[in-house]
Amino acid sequence: MNNIEKIFKTINLYEGDDHHFMGYLINNLCKINNYSSLLELGVDVGNTWNQVECRKVGVDNNPVIKGIINDPESLIICTTDEFFSENQDVFDVIFIDALHEKNQAYKDFENSFNCVSDNGVILFHDIYPHTEDGTSIKAHGDVYELWMNMVNSGYVLHTAV
Repeated sequence: MNNIEKIFKTINLYEGDDHHFMGYLINNLCKINNYSSLLELGVDVGNTWNQVECRKVGVDNNPVIKGIINDPESLIICTTDEFFSENQDVFDVIFIDALHEKNQAYKDFENSFNCVSDNGVILFHDIYPHTEDGTSIKAHGDVYELWMNMVNSGYVLHTAV
């Protein structure tokens, strides 16, 4: 059993609280794999961000959130495209949760390869809408379509819902 499978076997995920799950997952990935850094694309109100205990950099285009999250000095206010065009840092965990649009999520995924550590991981959010309402841009958007294409193409190694 690999480290990711060990983490999933210990998680009791209850519906409606997936940000707590992501915080738990990221912290455990960091602990088990000696990861020390997170890049979160799309911080929003900080539900996952505020739980993560490693060094973190967040990217979000909404300046209002600087006043409501922990560690606001680690937040960069810009689009993900702008961030990737300037970034020189490498991260162990990259969490893609911005814009909720499949084409942009794919672009973020491709750009993440330039800054993920050799043994790092890239995680997606918004890949499993529970209802049709969940496919709205304000909810999960159409990222699930990208995810299904990636699964069917063999890109995806692990999926947890």
